Amino acid sequence: MSSSRKIYVLAPGRQKVPRSPPPSSPAATAVMKANRARNTRPEVALRRALWALGTRGYRLSPRYVPGRPDITFAGDRLAVFVHGCFWHRHGCEKAGRELPKSNRKYWEIKFQLNVDRDERKVRTLENLGWRVLTVWECEIERAVETVARKVGAERTVPHVSMLSKDQTRRLAGL
Repeated sequence: MSSSRKIYVLAPGRQKVPRSPPPSSPAATAVMKANRARNTRPEVALRRALWALGTRGYRLSPRYVPGRPDITFAGDRLAVFVHGCFWHRHGCEKAGRELPKSNRKYWEIKFQLNVDRDERKVRTLENLGWRVLTVWECEIERAVETVARKVGAERTVPHVSMLSKDQTRRLAGL
């Protein structure tokens, strides 16, 4: 059906990804089936590093947090997204500069919608008073312990909404 390949407009500025094209080979099917939304290798590596450093109290993709960040410290209002370089178009060597060779138009739309959705999630959380940290797959592969320390350090930064009025005034120099 040709109608299933159309781009459907959902809201001003938002599009739906057209139905994915049929796989070009059994190997392509196997690769696509291996992609996961949760418990990805970089995400698990970061959680293990956080645990090894003694960082506790996080939740995984909680439904009550808009955008369902991969790791959430609700008490600190800190959301951590663990992005795969390829799917979220990081621009590093791991992501690759080229689009897949077959069905280029589909992949252009798919990747652009992923990037737009990521920006929307961050904006929504920030508007609600959350701090958002985006961690990339290549960063985790290079130095997972450094990334885990960065997350831990971000937890200790006081959020304005967590401070009393007096503390806020002192920080503002009033």
